[in-house]
Amino acid sequence: MSSNLTLTVRGHTVRVLDGHYTSEGKPTSAAEQFAEKIIAKLPTIKKFATQQLLETFNDVWAEDEVDELTPEQFAANLTSPKIVLADELGAASIYFSDSDMFGGHLIDVWINKGKIADASLQG
Repeated sequence: MSSNLTLTVRGHTVRVLDGHYTSEGKPTSAAEQFAEKIIAKLPTIKKFATQQLLETFNDVWAEDEVDELTPEQFAANLTSPKIVLADELGAASIYFSDSDMFGGHLIDVWINKGKIADASLQG
């Protein structure tokens, strides 16, 4: 089986890791359904990432008060979501580009048991 299985859902390429969402080397219909739910929740996922990381940006990464961002500005900088369905039921990562807010690090939002669980910097 390949660990680089992909499917396209509503214009988003979704990577599917071997496990619960694969069968006979292919993504399952459950993978497509879970990806659909994630894509529908992207605005909520961005809002969660903003709530988790905006203060860190404004307190640590912004050069001065002029560079501080509002929640709307921060969320607008979360671009190019990459969705990876993990090998466990209801688990996924959504990686956003940070538009160089954090020096080019990815912002990883973790979905666990179908619920948004964490947002962190990666890379």
